Amino acid sequence: MKYLQYIIIGIVLVITPLIMSGCGGAKRVEIEKEPLPSWYINPPQSNKEYLYAVGEGKDKKEALANALSDMVATLGVSISSEYNAKTVVKEGFESTKNATYKNEVNAKVQEIRISNYELLNFKKLGFKRYGVLVRSDKNKLFQNLYSDIKHRFEAINSKDLSKYNALEKLAFYRDSLHSLSHLQNTLMVMSSLNSSFDSSDFLAQYAQLKKRYETQLAKISFSIKPTRKAKALASVISKGLTKKHFTIAKRMDENHFTVYIEMKVEYADAYGIALAQSTVDFVTKDYKNKIVSANTLNITGQSSQGYKIAKQNVAKKLNQLVEEQGIGKILNLDI
Repeated sequence: MKYLQYIIIGIVLVITPLIMSGCGGAKRVEIEKEPLPSWYINPPQSNKEYLYAVGEGKDKKEALANALSDMVATLGVSISSEYNAKTVVKEGFESTKNATYKNEVNAKVQEIRISNYELLNFKKLGFKRYGVLVRSDKNKLFQNLYSDIKHRFEAINSKDLSKYNALEKLAFYRDSLHSLSHLQNTLMVMSSLNSSFDSSDFLAQYAQLKKRYETQLAKISFSIKPTRKAKALASVISKGLTKKHFTIAKRMDENHFTVYIEMKVEYADAYGIALAQSTVDFVTKDYKNKIVSANTLNITGQSSQGYKIAKQNVAKKLNQLVEEQGIGKILNLDI
């Protein structure tokens, strides 16, 4: 047995150096790194006629978005983009093993779209990294931005609101203002593209639209009419509406709405806890008694101190819902 062990050890001692020498003699094959294209390293400079920008990303779509973001940034305006991903590379662009990626989306600024760009170059730069070179005609970009804003205001100003109730008019003005939330940045870009551009007309129209919204909001009032069981909920609804800058008043005209509250309660016990299982109905009507909206909530109040306190807990829970979801969702109103 020992003789067999000696033979095995001997074979191992002979073979091991041969294996080691064979490995040591193997030649490493190095793949030459492909140089970055000149248009990426030294892109064309923007001039009186054109804007140029390069961008990189994990795919063509992301690279394009980053290039367009940088293009607008050269005009002094930062924009946000859902594809605005920046790459941090520790040892050069091609060292993808040592690269870390992170998304940097600036949500504080509004997006400005560049739709009339040309894709001049597109190339794979490394592992899952792509680069693009884009160009945009300054005059065409200005005309596109001007046309977009002009058409937006024309659509808003030509809207027939005669069949809208007071709340619908308010929602229209609110949504219109939201659709123009990028206006200031766009006008800055346009002024940069065309030094003779006068933005005062667009700014005046925006100010007028904002005044319409504020005037309409000031006109609207609500009154709250709860049933006897729902009286504790009235103050919660009133508070929610006041927070949205609506007036609580008793009157009857085309700008007034009434919120009716009805509450049905079933009492129960669970492990010594009193439960007030409540169904709360909200119905909002206009001055003609026409239903504008309706909603139903199921709220269970609870207390270890009896049914009365459990019922009061329903109002507390309703208040939490108003704070979390907003009074509009509670009443099913677009406000």
